[in-house]
Amino acid sequence: MEDNLKSLVGKHVYVTIDKGQTLAGILKAVGKNLIHLEKLDGKDFFDAMIRIEDISAIEAKFRDFER
Repeated sequence: MEDNLKSLVGKHVYVTIDKGQTLAGILKAVGKNLIHLEKLDGKDFFDAMIRIEDISAIEAKFRDFER
């Protein structure tokens, strides 16, 4: 999961956590246990730190995606 997330840094992603809540924003950084989502959709000036182990799904635009 960590390696897949690192390839999405700088992209707009939707992250669904185990409790069913979905957060959308720009993936700023991926650490060993946490990700940092910035510029959350619908929440001006808010960021989120999410534990990688709590992520159940990731959605991102993969068409025209280059690694």
